[in-house]
Amino acid sequence: MDNIIEMFKKYAMVIGLVTTLGGGFYAYGVFENRIAQLEKSSGSDAVEKLEARVAELEGQNKVLNKTIEVINAQMTELKLVVNNPLGG
Repeated sequence: MDNIIEMFKKYAMVIGLVTTLGGGFYAYGVFENRIAQLEKSSGSDAVEKLEARVAELEGQNKVLNKTIEVINAQMTELKLVVNNPLGG
C-alpha cells in the first residue's frame, strides 16, 4: 500500500511539473506574440504617413494664414476708401 502511495505522489509531482512548465511556455509564447505585434506596428510606415500628413497640414495652415493676412489688408484698404470723404 505504501508503494502505491509513493508511486501516486511521484506521478502527481511529475504531472504538476509538466503542467507548470507547459504554462510557462504558453505565457512565453503569448508575450512573444505581443512583442511581435508591437514590432510590426512600430516598424510599419504608419509613423511616416502621419509625419507626411502633419507636414501637409502645416503647409495648408501657412497658406490659410497668408490668405487671412491678405483679407485683413483688403479690409483695411476698404475702410480707408469708405472713410475718405474725397474718395468716390
